[in-house]
Amino acid sequence: MDDVQMDASKPIVIVGHGPAALLLALEIQHKGLPVVLVPQPARGILPMNPELVSINADGGLPSLFQHSINLWRSASERLGLPALLQPKPTADLASSPGREKLLRDEAVIDALAGEKITFLPTEMLAENLRKWLAGSTVRGAKFDEGGQMLVPNLEEILQTAIAERGIGTLSAAVVGLELGIHGPASVRLTLADGSAVEPSYVVLSSVELAKKLVPAAMLPPLRPARGHYLGFDVAPDVASTLDLPLLVTRLQEGHMLIVQRGGHVDVFYDAILEPRQATPKTEPDDALVVNLKQHMEKLFPTLYQHFGPAPAPAVAAYTQWVTPDFLPALGPWSTQPNIIYSVGWVGREVTYAPAAAGNILAFLTRPQEGIASEFKPRRFVENTWRQRIVTAGLAWKEESHGAAPTLTGKDAAYMNNVQAAPTANAQYAGSINQVEKAISAVSLKPQTQFREKNSKPKVTTAGIKNPPITADKK
Repeated sequence: MDDVQMDASKPIVIVGHGPAALLLALEIQHKGLPVVLVPQPARGILPMNPELVSINADGGLPSLFQHSINLWRSASERLGLPALLQPKPTADLASSPGREKLLRDEAVIDALAGEKITFLPTEMLAENLRKWLAGSTVRGAKFDEGGQMLVPNLEEILQTAIAERGIGTLSAAVVGLELGIHGPASVRLTLADGSAVEPSYVVLSSVELAKKLVPAAMLPPLRPARGHYLGFDVAPDVASTLDLPLLVTRLQEGHMLIVQRGGHVDVFYDAILEPRQATPKTEPDDALVVNLKQHMEKLFPTLYQHFGPAPAPAVAAYTQWVTPDFLPALGPWSTQPNIIYSVGWVGREVTYAPAAAGNILAFLTRPQEGIASEFKPRRFVENTWRQRIVTAGLAWKEESHGAAPTLTGKDAAYMNNVQAAPTANAQYAGSINQVEKAISAVSLKPQTQFREKNSKPKVTTAGIKNPPITADKK
């Protein structure tokens, strides 16, 4: 791509809120470059709990978390920040008020975003949480004794450092972004108070911001992920007898997660690989809802017997956008030479923040290299993590896994391969691979069309296969 020389009289503007934006601002100032932070309102979903750095039970993830911890340690030392790490506590985290709920909420976020996770049955959570933190091996996940985790007040420490070091902060939110104001290599941000700023580079630190500010036709390949859930309301005395596990079932390239909170049971299904389900602002697919109900009825008949012959659980939809394979930094491209995306994956922003900051800082100090970075697993093949540096912009291509057999897919045979996390109660093992034939029959029926709440045409990348994004080379 053509070199974009940074104008020293123009600051680098970071738009966003959270660890990724705050750490990057500190790193840029440390390099002696002008930087301005434009905080946006905090998201409704909190970043990843520091506890999950130590607690996550997927055998492929500890290496990612350990790498992240090492990056946070280096950043803390390099920037002269107060300690950002602390020894892993041996106390039972689930015993503190609200902590168990947060842990489960994070599990839901992870599952909906395409993570393969195994969690324990509810009755085993507290005991095994202690074992995890003490370094025991639980379900194949080994955490070293004496390991470290991020401090709970991480974001507060970063915000204090921003204020103490005099990093400029604009109070008004960004409401508009214009490209090519004074030529192809220029950009202007319009603020809510009517003022404007023309930075040398703009860093967008979240997918939400990218969707709001960048024209849909120019968005990078941010893949929409849509998850659905069924809600069951059960009397508390009945709920105590159900003995439902906190469970993720593996539906080949989809996931189900059962979460019980008192008398309420949520059943989540990740539909990220279902293009028909991946268009934002659409109603849940009727066939998918039917399949979910029948699937749950087979897995947990004790749950359904309390609803009578015609149970009608509530159905709702959860929509979130994620990046194509865990990308902590994207861009710039020839069409957007001054825009960089640090689109921390929802629920993993804390983990990706130091990697994203490092990648973006490398580009800002060496723009001729056109650095973009992928930090991802070879998903569903092997649980290994690798980092790849791509020069001259990022040519993106989604990995192909062949036809995606999902809960509404045409290959109904995959239903026989449903796997659940091992549990202490053997009653689940016998039923998991005995899915009703009716599910297969419904899966093969023609799918219903989406019912759009808003008839206005929407631009989406959901139906685009492998859209290459390349940059002009020198």
